[in-house]
Amino acid sequence: MAIVTGNQGPELSGRIGNVVYSRRWGKTVASSVPDFSNVKRSQRQLKRQADFAHVMAMMQLVGEFTRIGFGRENPTRSTFHEAFSYNLPLYEYAPENEKSGLSWLQISDGWLAGTQQAAIDDISDNEALIGWGEPVPGKKHAGNDEVMVVAVNDLQHSMTGIHDGILREMKQARLPLPETAPGDTLWFFIAFFTERQAQGNYSLNGSSVSQFIGSWKA
Repeated sequence: MAIVTGNQGPELSGRIGNVVYSRRWGKTVASSVPDFSNVKRSQRQLKRQADFAHVMAMMQLVGEFTRIGFGRENPTRSTFHEAFSYNLPLYEYAPENEKSGLSWLQISDGWLAGTQQAAIDDISDNEALIGWGEPVPGKKHAGNDEVMVVAVNDLQHSMTGIHDGILREMKQARLPLPETAPGDTLWFFIAFFTERQAQGNYSLNGSSVSQFIGSWKA
């Protein structure tokens, strides 16, 4: 660290090259930026970094849906941060055989009823027909609860989803498939939410825990 003296004109502040200028005790202080280029990360650190990047990429892909599914009343952080913080440990502690896919992924969380069963009823003409059954008993639900259905291709980083105009009582929805190459796997999810949740009046009662429906290999 060095203290800059003499006439610097306007007060220096910020970074120039590898030197950071800041004001302390009424003086301009110059500090060099530490060089970490030769620092070797441990295998544990590299794995943590890779896990972080993978989950971050998936959250960015489904962010339109986690915005609804992870909306919180009186939030202390963004819905994106909420969803990321929820999903990172799910991926880190998932069995190794699940990490090659997306069955660990959660696009929604809450106390609203999910469904007792959901399935991919048919795939044809580049569309998937998704069906679901009765609500989980003992939890709040209504026939006009809204539904989000999502298909994710983690290899192509492509996604399709619908969260508008589908009601619980419809029991089925057609979902266009995302960009897919032969051999790719698509991962399908469903969650339920209230109209108030969709409008930004967030509550844990306004969304369900998302459910992994199943996968399909192109």
